[in-house]
Amino acid sequence: MYEPTIQKIEVLRLEKRLDDRLFYLRDAEEGAAVPVNDIKVRLRPRPWLEKWERQNLRGISNIDEYLTDKRRRTAKDHEKPWEKYDLMKQYRSTIPEEHQKEIYSEVYSHILT
Repeated sequence: MYEPTIQKIEVLRLEKRLDDRLFYLRDAEEGAAVPVNDIKVRLRPRPWLEKWERQNLRGISNIDEYLTDKRRRTAKDHEKPWEKYDLMKQYRSTIPEEHQKEIYSEVYSHILT
């Protein structure tokens, strides 16, 4: 992004958040504080942009108010507890991009022959 009026950008504070994906902030109540560390936001009533109950998010305080038993069961059915044991997923997320390109080019060359 280029903006000629911006001369400098400084990082004032680098913090770790409770959740990796903060897209649920789009459905947060107006004026609710942005979750920094252990602060949690309250969601507006449904409809939401996504099915937040399926994502096991810790930055939402009132999600249980809006969930019916059916939605809780559906969320439980969509859980993926095995992903923490998925070694290939962990490997793909940690391998440097230059190594990925080498591996993919080698794989593609074998596929094409």
